[in-house]
Amino acid sequence: MPKPIRPRNLAKHAKRLAGHRSEATGRAVVTWLRRSTSASYYAVFHAIALSMASQIAPNAPDEDRYRFTRSVEHGKIAEVCRWVVTGGGKENVAPIVARLRQNPQIVEIADAFLALLQARHQADYDHLAKVTKATALGHYRQAVNVLDLLDTLDRTRDLEDFLALIALNTPLR
Repeated sequence: MPKPIRPRNLAKHAKRLAGHRSEATGRAVVTWLRRSTSASYYAVFHAIALSMASQIAPNAPDEDRYRFTRSVEHGKIAEVCRWVVTGGGKENVAPIVARLRQNPQIVEIADAFLALLQARHQADYDHLAKVTKATALGHYRQAVNVLDLLDTLDRTRDLEDFLALIALNTPLR
C-alpha cells in the first residue's frame, strides 16, 4: 500500500525548507521559503480533510478514508471557514455557524486556514511576493498550532460540527 500523506510530516518538511541555506551564499533560498509556506498550508489542508473523513467514516478501512479525502476542495473548506470567521452561511446552518463562532479555537482554526491559503497563493503564484525566513517560519508555527488544536478538539461537538459543515459543503467526485 502507498504511504499516505501525514500532515505532521508536511509541517516538519516546511520547517526544514524554511531553515535551508544556500551552500554558495549561506542565505535562505527564496524558492525553498516559498515551498515552506506551501507545505505549511498543505499540512493544515490535509489534516482537516483527514479529520473530516475519519469523522464521517470512522470504521471504514484507511484506504477508503484516504479516497474520500480526494473529494475535499480547498474552496469549500475556505467557504466554511469564512462563515466561521465572519458569520453567515447557508440558511439552515447559520445557527450552527453562530454557535461555532463562540468557540475561539474553532475560529482560530478557520482563520489560520484562510491566512495560510492566501499565503500559499502568494508564495506559489505571485512573482513579486516577498517571502522571508521569518514569514515562512511563522506559517510553519501557525500550521503546527492548527494541528495541535485539531488534536485537542478531537471528538468534541464543535469540531465535529465544523467538520460536518465541510463534509456537507463538499460535492463527491
